[in-house]
Amino acid sequence: MPASDRAVAALARLAEEIPGGERREPQEQMAAAVAEAIGSGRHLLAQAGTGTGKSFAYLVPAIVAGKRTLVATATKALQDQLAGKDLPFLAEHLDRPFEFAVLKGRSNYVCRQRIAEISGGAQLSLDGLADRASPSELSTLKLWAASSPTGDRAEL
Repeated sequence: MPASDRAVAALARLAEEIPGGERREPQEQMAAAVAEAIGSGRHLLAQAGTGTGKSFAYLVPAIVAGKRTLVATATKALQDQLAGKDLPFLAEHLDRPFEFAVLKGRSNYVCRQRIAEISGGAQLSLDGLADRASPSELSTLKLWAASSPTGDRAEL
């Protein structure tokens, strides 16, 4: 079975498993094009309107193909949707196991060196942090930074 047919078949199965789910022809066309591009090693530029199901249209063919894939999103909201909803759903419902991870820009992560510097108090008066954070808040931040596996500030 061609890769494009496998991707479309997987989307059809998913539509049956989603409450109120329905097959969408534009989504299936995009998924077939993505699968063909993956299979032939070509680049693909695709544009589709709201409600097309773009996320599944590019994720499902990549997962079905078993290819390592990088997805860059324009917004943190879409990144959170993919990591918190779409990818876990696909992991549960597709017959192909896969792993995923989230990587954000460095401003989204706590700087442990900066935490160590401000813990000493020397820098607090220079940058006004002493006026914005109490010692107990700084202590809580330091404990969190030491125990967080990711350091993602969104966890705070």
